[in-house]
Amino acid sequence: MVFKFHTAFALGLLAMVAGMYLIMKAKKDGACCKAFAKVVGWFVIITAFLGIVCSTYYSVLYMQAGLYCPTKAGWHGKHRGRGMKEGPFKKKMMDDDDDDE
Repeated sequence: MVFKFHTAFALGLLAMVAGMYLIMKAKKDGACCKAFAKVVGWFVIITAFLGIVCSTYYSVLYMQAGLYCPTKAGWHGKHRGRGMKEGPFKKKMMDDDDDDE
């Protein structure tokens, strides 16, 4: 499965915005749970930031490994032009059948 960096990055940004909104709302309102809302807001922002950093790091690693290249991505890209007879799954099945004899 190819890593979906753009989706992870966008969700991280949305989480950061939600955390910031929670902090701003807690500062503005005179609610009884003001301190708790601030703590949760900062927790969401820090976790989202770490998630974005982690996603970016692994995205770079996957890009260096060639997993974003359309010719290398997934089973279909790696075995393009081969029939099922020559594919790794058929070969594995044939090897398993030979062991039974």
